Amino acid sequence: MKTRIINHKEEIIDLSKMNIFEAAKHIATISSRQFSINPKTKIKYKVATPNIKNLLTDISLSDMIEIV
Repeated sequence: MKTRIINHKEEIIDLSKMNIFEAAKHIATISSRQFSINPKTKIKYKVATPNIKNLLTDISLSDMIEIV
């Protein structure tokens, strides 16, 4: 996965082709990295299932994650 700084409020990261565990891993990694750069950034992710929120509830970065 190519890394870059996320700076667009309307940008959506598409992880819909990944299974729920791979998507959760990428969300945690991307969000952690982005939090270290800019803690106020909210990142939007497109995923295959909304049930991924159940896996991410214990992550302290959940307030900067939006599932679409």
